[in-house]
Amino acid sequence: MNNRVLVNGKEQDHVAVYDRGLQFGDGVFETIAIDHGKPLLWNQHMERLLHGCHTLKIQFNDASLLQDEVERLIKSANNAVIKIIITRGSMGRGYAIQGGVYPSRILMLTAWPDYPADYYQNGVDLCLCHTPLSKQPALTGIKHLNRLEQVLARAEWDTEYQEGLMCDEQGCVIEGTMSNVFLVKGSGLLTPTIDQCGVNGIMRQQVIEYAKKKDIPCQETRIPITMMQQADAVLLTNSLIGIWSVRKFEKHLYTGSKIIKTLQELLGHAYPKP
Repeated sequence: MNNRVLVNGKEQDHVAVYDRGLQFGDGVFETIAIDHGKPLLWNQHMERLLHGCHTLKIQFNDASLLQDEVERLIKSANNAVIKIIITRGSMGRGYAIQGGVYPSRILMLTAWPDYPADYYQNGVDLCLCHTPLSKQPALTGIKHLNRLEQVLARAEWDTEYQEGLMCDEQGCVIEGTMSNVFLVKGSGLLTPTIDQCGVNGIMRQQVIEYAKKKDIPCQETRIPITMMQQADAVLLTNSLIGIWSVRKFEKHLYTGSKIIKTLQELLGHAYPKP
């Protein structure tokens, strides 16, 4: 499958050098799974995208325009990935926000990631990243374009792990570099509170919703890093991987979990199979 890019509705692969997304990371993005030619969890992604625009005071709220452009890109796609970026647009120097500038839209269609089936069936290995997540309540939950902390964290390992765990400056677990985290304790789930930093993932929201439907207790709470070894099992979520169980965190091994299997079966419709 050939990659395709639309910038403000035109097939091109470049943006203006004065675009504030490039200059300052001034924008938001969503990464959406395409399964059999359909964008999954579209409404949830759009809700978070528009919430992010509102939070950053970017004057964009046209989800229907994005839907039309996505449909243009995915006509010949089966399983693929759409990344949507909204920036504040191009302005002159300085941080001040100028009026009369329309936001930029960047849509990218790329191939489905070639994750081994073993990741889904037997779990993945997780390491602890030393790069901390800074607290910034004003940006909590949204997917803004400044991902430098994740870039630094991902540079801490090569291919020996499939994901890295990130903590805040107090040593509490927040998320993975590309995923949200849940701990299985007994008959319930724990997931980090996201009120000071971190992304409120779409698949995280789905897991919390399905847990409620199945009467699986799910608590959002502070999770010190020491709790990782006290968990019965650990799972990772995002909109492309769905759910991965963790088989090893550093040197600590986890056994399987019926809760994880139940959630994987419930969410089976929500992401393409490997």
